[in-house]
Amino acid sequence: MEMASPGATTFLASSLLKLPYVMDAYRAGQLERIDLSRQYDIAPEMRDDNFGDLGKSPSATISLRDAAQLALKKSDNTALNVLKRYAEPQLDDSERAMSVLDVHPADIGVREDLQATQVSFK
Repeated sequence: MEMASPGATTFLASSLLKLPYVMDAYRAGQLERIDLSRQYDIAPEMRDDNFGDLGKSPSATISLRDAAQLALKKSDNTALNVLKRYAEPQLDDSERAMSVLDVHPADIGVREDLQATQVSFK
């Protein structure tokens, strides 16, 4: 199934499930915790040749920016696994939730001295 509005880029519905991981990668890059252009290793256990071409590719490395594009444009599972391995651990649960909602601590009245408090949304 494909999803799109008229005149918009079309994405596979399965690609949209990968969107939070792509958002995490870009958020971690924005916070300078990862370099989106750096080449990261594709470990054998990360390869998934069931959906997408990266798992079948002889490539040993990929940038997180390229992985994000493949995850969304081609719904590539190996690219998703790269994002999960290298980008997701760079953000805690509260940062992940806030970035998805585009909410910043000051926007919701969290005092500056409490912004480092860890909050889990589970």
